[in-house]
Amino acid sequence: MKQSEIDEIKNHCKYSPIGFYTPMSVLRVINHFEQKLTETNHSLTTGRDEKILLQEKLNQLIAGNKASLPPEVAQAIERLKAAGFSNYGIIACSDQTSVLGRDYSSEVIADLMSIKKFPLTDLLIKGLVNGYTVVETPQERIKRGVQAIYEKWTTIPTSGDDQKDGEDLAERITKFVSSELKL
Repeated sequence: MKQSEIDEIKNHCKYSPIGFYTPMSVLRVINHFEQKLTETNHSLTTGRDEKILLQEKLNQLIAGNKASLPPEVAQAIERLKAAGFSNYGIIACSDQTSVLGRDYSSEVIADLMSIKKFPLTDLLIKGLVNGYTVVETPQERIKRGVQAIYEKWTTIPTSGDDQKDGEDLAERITKFVSSELKL
């Protein structure tokens, strides 16, 4: 125990004339340290909450800076990185595909050509630096949505009428597809 803690206890305790601490002085010390413990706990909780909040904000900023790339460009980037290309190498070599044919496989050249055809170089660089998400094609979105509808539909109790149940499923799918295609 530190000397400052001992002095603090002495300040809160009343020493009786016969050399013992009185019960009231001990109770005051206990109350004082319970209050200090509560303040410390509150401070730690507040610090933890602030850390969680800051992490969430950081994650939102990172997610907000990601580029949305088409599937063929994202796949080309992944294959090129797996082949050992750095971000710089992807950009630099995609502009030199005609002279790289001797040094790289046809798959690597095809991936570099996919990158070269992508017209938005700034978006590509942003994707390489900050990360990217893959833009789903309308077909992929519809397939995923219909699958989700079907999975949910199979958990709903049936009416016992196959015709009616089939119409219910068809209605749900039609409504979803119409909203996706903006019909």
